[in-house]
Parts: sequence; structure tokens; C-alpha cells
Amino acid sequence: MNTCVQTMCLTNSSPITSPMSLSSLLNFDIMEIKEQGRTKPPTRLASNFRPKRLDVLSGRDKEARSHIGTKHFRQVIKNNLKRYVETQHRDEKSTVIQSIVDFIRCEAMILGGAGFVKRDLNSGRWYEIGDIQAREKVGHALRDLLKNKNAASSSVSSTSRTSLKSKSMSCIAAAAKSEEKQRKKVTFQEKSLREPKAELFLCTSSDEIDIMGFHNGFHNKEDDLGVDFSIFC
Repeated sequence: MNTCVQTMCLTNSSPITSPMSLSSLLNFDIMEIKEQGRTKPPTRLASNFRPKRLDVLSGRDKEARSHIGTKHFRQVIKNNLKRYVETQHRDEKSTVIQSIVDFIRCEAMILGGAGFVKRDLNSGRWYEIGDIQAREKVGHALRDLLKNKNAASSSVSSTSRTSLKSKSMSCIAAAAKSEEKQRKKVTFQEKSLREPKAELFLCTSSDEIDIMGFHNGFHNKEDDLGVDFSIFC
């Protein structure tokens, strides 16, 4: 690690909590690296090396995922996602990625670490993965986080639309049901008005008999029907 990074590490060892602090912390070192065209290659570490607190472990095993340095790395990515998204050009995004790589290494080296490390499964030795793989790791982490955020937003939006559609359908169904109920009520009332009402009068003589709406319908017809209507009077 060059002198300017060492100096910045010693005076800025706290984690980056905002994109602006990350930019101001490492901008000079990034420009120096660009001017000199230097790229850090993968480097084998000492045989007795063990990952330190803020080293970022590469790998998909439980040790790599649960290491505190890896968790800290994810937080740094989260803190700087907005700055990455807001950059318009590829060179600017590349600068953001390199600044995160440099910052992670800076913090790790303060505690005697190496930065981005990975174990060789054949020899068991640890090595620092170098700029190319480190940049790829940071870039993938930023893009994956952005993809997950967009997916979550889309899911919430889709759920809201589904809920709104469901409520609209319920309202339409309720309105249709109410309209049908009202229509049946009106139809029943109209039918009631059209049908003759049944009337039953108490009578005093056979010529005043009116049963079930047939006024005087059976006057002088007792003999024809064989019914004695006098029982009603």
C-alpha cells in the first residue's frame, strides 16, 4: 500500500458512513493510481497469516459469510449504493468501485490484515486477491444490492396494485348486488300493483257475496254450483 493510503488510514480509521466521506477520503489516492497506471496483482500471504477482523473473505462457505469483515463490507456497499447509482458515466462508476476497494484495504491493514483475502483450497495458504478480483467483487455486490432493492420495490408496487384491483372488484360486485336487489324490489312492487287484490266482505244477504275479489260473481248461482252460500251470511 502506498504512502498516501497509509497516511489516510491512520487519520481516518472509522468506517465510511456516507458516499461523500468516502470520496473525500480516497480521491487523491485514486488519482495517483490512475496516473501511475498501477494495478495490484494477487499476492500470496505469509504461511502463518490468519484473516483479521476487517479482512473481507472471498468464498461461499459459512466462514466467509459470517466473518465480521465480510459483514462490514456489506455495510460499506449499502452506504455507498446511492453514490454508485447517481453516477452517470462508466468511468465515474469505476472510480466509486476503486475507492471502495481502497477503503476496505485501508481499514483492514490498520489491524494487520490484507484487505480482500481468499484461501487456496489445495495448499491451505491465504492470498490477497488483487485489484481485478476485488473490483469485480465490489461491482457485483453493488449491482446485486441494487437488483434486490428494485425487485423489492416492484413487489410492493405489484402488491399494492393487486390490493387496489381486489378492492375495486369488491366494490363493483357490491354495487351490482345492491342494484340487483333494488331491481327485484321494484319488479315486485310493480307486479303487486298489476294484480287484483283479494277482497272478502261480510254480507247480510246472498246477493252481497264477494269472495276472493269476484264481486257479485256468484249471485243467484247457488243452484248451478250446488253450494249453499248462505253459510257466509
